Amino acid sequence: MAIVEFVNKPNRNYAGLKAVIKYALHPKKTNGTLVAGIGILNPYDTYNEMVTLKKLMGKTDKRLWYHFVQSFPPYDNITPELALQVALETAEYFKEQYQILIAVHTDKKHIHAHFLMNTVNIETGRKYTQNDAQRIEIQTFSDKICEKYGLHVLSEEQRNNGRYKKPGQYRAEQAGSGWKLKLKDTIDDVLSTAVSRADFIRKMQAKGYKVKWTDTRENITFTTPTGMRCRDRKLGEPEYYNKHNFEIIFEQNARFTENFDDMPTKSNIRNISDIVRLFDSGNTDLQTVFDGFMLQDIDFEGMSWKEIEDTIARLRREAEVRKARAEANQAEVERKAAQQAFRQSMALLDELEKWLYERKFNQSYDIHSNADYDLEQ
Repeated sequence: MAIVEFVNKPNRNYAGLKAVIKYALHPKKTNGTLVAGIGILNPYDTYNEMVTLKKLMGKTDKRLWYHFVQSFPPYDNITPELALQVALETAEYFKEQYQILIAVHTDKKHIHAHFLMNTVNIETGRKYTQNDAQRIEIQTFSDKICEKYGLHVLSEEQRNNGRYKKPGQYRAEQAGSGWKLKLKDTIDDVLSTAVSRADFIRKMQAKGYKVKWTDTRENITFTTPTGMRCRDRKLGEPEYYNKHNFEIIFEQNARFTENFDDMPTKSNIRNISDIVRLFDSGNTDLQTVFDGFMLQDIDFEGMSWKEIEDTIARLRREAEVRKARAEANQAEVERKAAQQAFRQSMALLDELEKWLYERKFNQSYDIHSNADYDLEQ
């Protein structure tokens, strides 16, 4: 029978979302063809499509995605194409209300399908939350699809006699043992927030794990609180658990943190006076970012939407001019600071434009942000 296993991780980091999508779409695992999307126009543009929906619905924080795997036993002799068909029909459980990337991997003895699901409902914008009963329902739904195609399914009697392995048991066996599974979960948790090698090691140590990461050794060695040792390549998924990929995640985490620490959201901007207070708050960074904008002198309340758009477009051009001047005349450190200020400016103007539109027309507004100042910049 196919085992449906949910990967129970926080999944709150955009760098992690990008990394897991990249892993799922790896051409050596999917043969470059065994991919599909539900509610997604282009599976290879899944990240941008999911982020766009999150922005549109104003749900850009907390859990970002769900990841589950449908694994088929070797004795079923299922073809990759049939595995993709079964996966697509299994995803019908969600009634096309969520964006789902499906990728079938053939690089292991058992063929398996990865499902990456956006937490935001396409129609309502509400976020999906899951419980144990729903996991059982999805497994049962999967069983019915497997039975339809003549694949092996355990009877209720066989389940009760203990021949059925729960997803947690199956995952522990695949990982090798319980302590190794716990180690992976701890690493994943720390990777979601670490912004450097030193930060990663410090946070692992705070959880009781020792980390040996040196420039002279190819691999990272972890030691658990109980003294068990394991190298990164022995954790499974060596394409993910390695120095190079960790460094990429650290860099992305650092960028994400820099861009969003001071960024106001729809929930904390309620009226124009709130926006004005941002510029009079004594926050040096925000004052630098918005130097010259003088939004407090702009009467948005009395403007038509066309006038608002023209005004915000002018503010964007002014920000571009300031950045260009800084890049031309300043040292490297100042240039980087100017670029960061520019990205923050654009992100805040996006939020302002969206807020003004929703306040004026009482309906959602999709901002097509420039890639230069998107979430991961």
